[in-house]
Amino acid sequence: MNMQTWQLGEFVPSGRSPAMSAAISRIFGSCDCGYRLFDSNITASLTSVELGPTTVVRYFGQGVHWAERRREHVRQFAADDFIIYIPHDSLVTIKQGGGKTSFAAGSVGLVNTRDTFSGQIEAAGKGSFEMTGLVVPGALLRSRLPNIDGLVGQSVEIGPSLFGVFAAYAHAIDCWGDEANELRQNALSNILFETVCSIGDYALVCHDEKDKPLTSGRRALERIRTFVLANLTDPNLSVSMIADRLNMSPRYVHSAFEGSQWTVKSWIKHRRLLECRKAIRSPSMVGRTLTEIAYSWGFSDFSHFSRCYKEKFGCSPSNDRDGDE
Repeated sequence: MNMQTWQLGEFVPSGRSPAMSAAISRIFGSCDCGYRLFDSNITASLTSVELGPTTVVRYFGQGVHWAERRREHVRQFAADDFIIYIPHDSLVTIKQGGGKTSFAAGSVGLVNTRDTFSGQIEAAGKGSFEMTGLVVPGALLRSRLPNIDGLVGQSVEIGPSLFGVFAAYAHAIDCWGDEANELRQNALSNILFETVCSIGDYALVCHDEKDKPLTSGRRALERIRTFVLANLTDPNLSVSMIADRLNMSPRYVHSAFEGSQWTVKSWIKHRRLLECRKAIRSPSMVGRTLTEIAYSWGFSDFSHFSRCYKEKFGCSPSNDRDGDE
C-alpha cells in the first residue's frame, strides 16, 4: 500500500501555490492550484492512499482552494481517470463539459481528467473544510458503467445511507497506512470499488429518470426490474416467465426497456454477473466452487458464464478469486 502526505508551507494571502499544484498533480493529473483567504490563517494537508487501482485522497484546509486542469495540461499529460468528490464539512463546486454544480455533504460529484475541468473547495460554514476524493481509472469504471461519462460536471444526491459508507472510508484512511496485510488491502479495495459502482449505477438511473413523467411505461419497467431482482437465482427466468407472472405480453416486456442501454436479457445477465462477482470475492464464500456460485445465480453453463465474466470484468472468475487481475 502506497501512502503519501503533504502539508502547505509558505504562502501569500492569495494566489497560486506551486507546491500545492505539484502535490495534487501527482494524484489527479497536471493542473494549477491556488487558494483565497478569509483571514490571515490558512492550513492545508493532503493524504493519499493507493488501494489497488483506486486512490483515496483526504483533504483538509481553510479558505477557498481551487484546482484547474486546462487544455495545456491535457496536452502535456494525458490521463483518463474519474475523480469523485465526496464533501464532508465542505462546499464543492465542479465544472466540466458545460455542466457546473455546487454541492455539500449528502451528494457526490464527478469529473474526468481526459478533458479540462475546474474544482473548488471551501468550508460549508465557518472554519475548516474536509473532503474525500476518489481517483478511479476510466477504463475500469466504464467496464461496469458504460454511460458514466454522462455524469461529468454533475452532482447527485445519494442520501445519508450511501453517503455514510463513503464517510466511513474517509474516517478510516488514517489507519490504512498500517494495513500491511495484503488480503485486508484487497478486501478494502474490492469493497470500495463495489461501492463506487453501486453509487454510479444509482446516479445514472437518477440521471436517466430526471424530469421524466411517471408514465405507465416507467411503472412497468420498475415492476419488471423488481421481479427480475427477486428471481435472479431462478435458471428459468426469461421474458416469457416475466410476462406470464406480471400479466404482460412478451412484446410489452421488451418495449419497457426501449430507450435504456439494456435489453431484458442483457440486464438479467448484468445483474447476475454482479452478484456472482460479489460472491466470488467474499471471504464467506471461499468454500463454494465457482461452478456452484454460477449455478446459484441462474447460470446453467459454466463455460458460457466464464466467457461472459471475462468479457465484463476483464479477468476470469478464477483469477478474480485469486486476486490476479
